[in-house]
Amino acid sequence: MDNRIHPKSRPDTDNQIHPKPRPGKLHLMLIIFFAIGLVAGAELLAPRLAGTLHGPPSVSTAAPPEGIQATPVPARRLSAEEEVIEVGPVYTTPAPNFETGSIFTSTGKRSLNYTLRGVTKDFKIEVYSGLNDHLAGLSRSYWCNPVCPSETELALRYLDQNDQKRYLKEISEKIESQTRNKNDQARIAISLVQKIPYDWRGFTTKQLSDRYPYEVVYDNTGVCGEKSKLLAFLLRELSFEVVLFNYKPENHMAVGIKCPIQYSHKNTGYCFVETARPTIITDDQGDYVGVGKLYSMPEIIHISGGTSLDDVSDEYKDAQEWVRINELIRINERKGRFLNPSDYNKWGYLVKRYGIDLSNVK
Repeated sequence: MDNRIHPKSRPDTDNQIHPKPRPGKLHLMLIIFFAIGLVAGAELLAPRLAGTLHGPPSVSTAAPPEGIQATPVPARRLSAEEEVIEVGPVYTTPAPNFETGSIFTSTGKRSLNYTLRGVTKDFKIEVYSGLNDHLAGLSRSYWCNPVCPSETELALRYLDQNDQKRYLKEISEKIESQTRNKNDQARIAISLVQKIPYDWRGFTTKQLSDRYPYEVVYDNTGVCGEKSKLLAFLLRELSFEVVLFNYKPENHMAVGIKCPIQYSHKNTGYCFVETARPTIITDDQGDYVGVGKLYSMPEIIHISGGTSLDDVSDEYKDAQEWVRINELIRINERKGRFLNPSDYNKWGYLVKRYGIDLSNVK
């Protein structure tokens, strides 16, 4: 289907043939004076019109900005001065104000919590229902004109939505205020998004709205793709190199953050970060409902360049230990046994250190 906006054809308003009058002396004099006037007028207009677009007016075939209806300007006969202006779509939607005005409804503050090395803290941000409603009302469709947008372009459409940016940046600024250590800032952002509850209702009913990152914060819930885009936004704001891991066969999405190759996911150069629930950075051995483990090679959707999370060796070792102990738990359950005290204590230590919520699994 051709989604381009086409200009309306100019109607022929007069199809009759008129006889030409024979010019007399008076006519010839008027024509001469008129020609002189046109030359003089052109010389006066030339400096003022320098650098403008010339040619017939046209209607742009570009796709309109997301959520805004493009109204093509109908073709019409223009005056001599108007003919130097290129005619394009007119966007009539006014810039919304989410803090004042009729669409604003105060909803107070949202508390966001995180766990860093076994210590759980939180901070609060102001949230706005007007902005949330605005984002929920935006169209999720996209234009193929004629080529469809890439996966990166589609992801950035959600991350770069202008109306939400300043409100999401408040979160990254709050994270920066918690510590000056850049690696710990990344850890806080990761834990914060992981602790936002998974949208089990949307997952089980298949009624998913494809939330924008701000909607995840406002609704305080989201599925893997929605939460992954939120985390990608925050890590980008914190100046880290970020990608999205898109597992098409498993219908799953996670985040990748630049790190040393020996700790990276499938030798991609990016450490695996699950966003659906609290887990340890680099732990890519989780079991997923209806899927099992993530065996496929993910599509890598590049979001931003930036800093590498180089100090990740402790997480890598802890993730390996976490995988080992959980495998022992499965074996012992089948045999009716329990963990030995040493492994049980280690398991409890990891649960506390990373704020792992055993009730919120996927």
